[in-house]
Amino acid sequence: MIGLTIALAIMANAAPTHILPVDSFYVGDSVGTYLLHSTDHVDSVRGRRLEEAVIPAVQPGDTLIVELGTNNLLEPDSWHHVEHIVEQVPVDVCLWWVTPYHAYYPAETAAFAAHVEQFDLTPNGCGGVIPWHLLGRADLTTDLVHPNAAGAFYLSAVIDQSTNPNPQPLG
Repeated sequence: MIGLTIALAIMANAAPTHILPVDSFYVGDSVGTYLLHSTDHVDSVRGRRLEEAVIPAVQPGDTLIVELGTNNLLEPDSWHHVEHIVEQVPVDVCLWWVTPYHAYYPAETAAFAAHVEQFDLTPNGCGGVIPWHLLGRADLTTDLVHPNAAGAFYLSAVIDQSTNPNPQPLG
């Protein structure tokens, strides 16, 4: 599983040098505004819900990172929008889904992550689920949801290590 080894290595470093992969596209809610990135392809909107996601014009070989679900956690009837999002992404695009972390609702975040994991995000051999719901921690947030500076570094590094074939060095 992504995570434990990466997470321990990331937590051992304090220098916030990690960024989202430069050639990636990012669609998310307000959590994305905290991440370290050097791409103009970040579309993060506070309060964005699954049904409000607009998939960018991605090309074959592009990487698309979706970080959505926090604002739908307590409404399982709305989770079917995950399928609509996945269906909109061309098969030759690397699709990664960052599961939400929400300290108030751990059971709901786990259930949402299980819902996302039932979809094939790797039809072309790349992509998958980035389990932020398992890796996030309350001390990495400002309000038990949104990352603080350390959390932004940590989540950015986890995304980079997960999605990038040439991730930035851990340190």
